[in-house]
Amino acid sequence: MSNILAVVEQRDGAIRGVGREVVSAAAAAAQSLGGQAHALVVGGSAPGDAGTLGTFGAEVVKVAAHERLASYAPESYARVVAEVVSAGGYAAVFFGATAQGLSLIHISEPTRPY
Repeated sequence: MSNILAVVEQRDGAIRGVGREVVSAAAAAAQSLGGQAHALVVGGSAPGDAGTLGTFGAEVVKVAAHERLASYAPESYARVVAEVVSAGGYAAVFFGATAQGLSLIHISEPTRPY
C-alpha cells in the first residue's frame, strides 16, 4: 500500500486553509495508488479543529504537539516530519506551497545539482 503524508499548517490553534487543500490533494493521490492519506499537524498544541481533517480525506491524523514547537523553527519541524516519515514508510509527503512548506522542503531535501 502507498500511503501519503500531508503536512498540515496551523496558526493560532486552527488549521490553515492550505492544510485542508494539502490533505485533499494527498487523499486523491493516495486513492489512485491504493493507499491512504495521513495528516501531520505540528505545533505547540493540538488545534481544536484537527479532527475535521477526516472530512478532507485524511484516514489518520497525527499531532506532534510540544511547547518547544509553539513557534515555527524549520529545523525542529523538519526533524518531526522526518521522524514521522521514517516511521511510517510513506510513498510521498505533501506540503503546502507556502513559505513554511517551502522551507521544510528545502531543509529536508539533500542538495542536488540541477
